Amino acid sequence: LDENSKPDAEFPYAWSKRECEKLIQESTEWFPSVIIRLAAVFSDWCEYPPVYMFLNTWLSKKWNSRILGGRGESAVPYIHINDLIDFIVKVIEKNADLPRFCVLNASSDNTTSHLELFQSATHYYFGQNIRPIKMPRWLALPGMFFRQWIGKLHGKPPFERVWMAKYIDKKLTVNSDYSKNLLSWKSTTRYDIKRRLLFLIENMKNHRSIWDLRNEAAMKRIARRPNMVIYQSLYENADQLREQIISEFSAPENNSKYQHYQKMEEGVLRWYVTLIYHLIITAIRTGDRALFRNYIQTIAYRRYIEQFPIDEVKTALSSISQILRQYLQQSPQIAEFRERIYDYVDLTIQLAIDEMEDSYEYLASQPPEAIEKFTDMSLPAKSVELERIVHQLEDICEDSTGERLARQSGKK
Repeated sequence: LDENSKPDAEFPYAWSKRECEKLIQESTEWFPSVIIRLAAVFSDWCEYPPVYMFLNTWLSKKWNSRILGGRGESAVPYIHINDLIDFIVKVIEKNADLPRFCVLNASSDNTTSHLELFQSATHYYFGQNIRPIKMPRWLALPGMFFRQWIGKLHGKPPFERVWMAKYIDKKLTVNSDYSKNLLSWKSTTRYDIKRRLLFLIENMKNHRSIWDLRNEAAMKRIARRPNMVIYQSLYENADQLREQIISEFSAPENNSKYQHYQKMEEGVLRWYVTLIYHLIITAIRTGDRALFRNYIQTIAYRRYIEQFPIDEVKTALSSISQILRQYLQQSPQIAEFRERIYDYVDLTIQLAIDEMEDSYEYLASQPPEAIEKFTDMSLPAKSVELERIVHQLEDICEDSTGERLARQSGKK
């Protein structure tokens, strides 16, 4: 395929895309347009359903963990999300020089087969070469039919469908030379999926809850999970809520409640609130409070060394809880999940308060020379260093490409 290839497939998804391209081309009389046809887009968290299902099978102890359809030569081109972002930025930057209408292929230079993915993934995961079992197409087809029939009976159909059998051992080769020359763009070698599998597998092994949530979200299966609805609402209104929290801490009439917070530099206070906010919504989203607890302990060391009274720290955290709860209770999109606000917000912040108290009690029991050792472990006191920590946390737990793009455009 190249940029001039006609979108002539007849199944419904392809038909809808073809009709959309037709509408766009017909509208170029009024505005210039670019159609971008994407290779299989993946990230360091996978987020591409077929590869996610492959890895879940190949790296498990399931009966079919070593089975590949046909000779394992089914292959498509992939593109890492970072390369795709660069591609889109190039389109924007070169907008004035592009044809009034054009089709571009955002794709890597090569295809990667199921066999290559299997060999790389299993080697990274198990530390040794695993020999696959190649299932001939004539035998794979009835097996796929049987699994789909059983899955349908139980209400849990498998990812593989019978119609996929016709693509066994077929290779989709894409020529993107026109797009690359027009944009002065090329895919990045280090983002090749076979090399990047190491990052995918590290995230899968070390952050399994986040890994599953992000990939389930990509498969459109968690649209109405209470924690995801609450998280999305808090994420979309983060600026407003952070400003409300900062105003609460900075208000002159609250000097007696937040005496030490009001003595902090404005930039440090702002990034401290941002850090706490991100920790809270990340814990809500992932359901994994281990990272949250670790950061709270680190913050506790800084507050203790700076001689913040524990009651003032607890009051600050309780105020954050109250602000978030009041907002969520008034939010129409949270209406059906209001009874879950306590579980996801109040209990998360109560955990932070308990961790603070435990850390303060532990530090109070230590001799002065031992306290000095904690100074290097505590939270930085400079806003620049706090900003760096916040962005690191965003990189780990950002929800989507949109969040990354929003952050990058904000920096620019």
